Amino acid sequence: MNTNTFAILAAATCATTALADVTYDAQTRYVRAEAFTSSGNPSDQISSMDFSTFDESINRTFDDINAYATQHSELNANGISASGSAFGSFGSAPGTAGIGHSYLEVAFTLSEATDFTLDFTASGNGGNYNLTLGAFSASGAFNTFSIYTPSGTLDAGSYAVILDFRRDPFEHNGQFEIEGEFNFDLAFVPAPSSAALLGFATLAATRRRR
Repeated sequence: MNTNTFAILAAATCATTALADVTYDAQTRYVRAEAFTSSGNPSDQISSMDFSTFDESINRTFDDINAYATQHSELNANGISASGSAFGSFGSAPGTAGIGHSYLEVAFTLSEATDFTLDFTASGNGGNYNLTLGAFSASGAFNTFSIYTPSGTLDAGSYAVILDFRRDPFEHNGQFEIEGEFNFDLAFVPAPSSAALLGFATLAATRRRR
């Protein structure tokens, strides 16, 4: 291997191994099924107990009312990713319904300014979402497809990302059943490390000597 090739590989390797300096401080993640019935408001929930991968689903029937929710989410040095679904339906009795709810809230701290990209999509025949990240927020009710792709720089400091995704038929009159899915990917893009910069400098110096 000649020196020029080695310098290119060294620079590329150092650049690709750079990770954002992020600390996860707190998390609340759960899937929840609840209902409004003629006899009360039963519910059931499965929650994440720590920062490890959360991969759960819940499917419950209360009387003749069905609701379910799913979530797969991961927290790592490269960012936060999550996907899931939710379903809600009306019961046969007036004023009764089931609601599916998938929820993610993560607090984290960045030790230095870090670029980020965010891809969030939500689709289905009705539902609600609320998404917050620093100064960025998006919320609403939709019946087809929504997509958000903000990007920018997060200064050093503490942040919270909140994703609240639910299917509530009470808020979508005329639809007996509502369901939908979401995908969320927050990627941290750290600046090149000093080792990476040294590799590129070596490459430049080598090329100048040729």
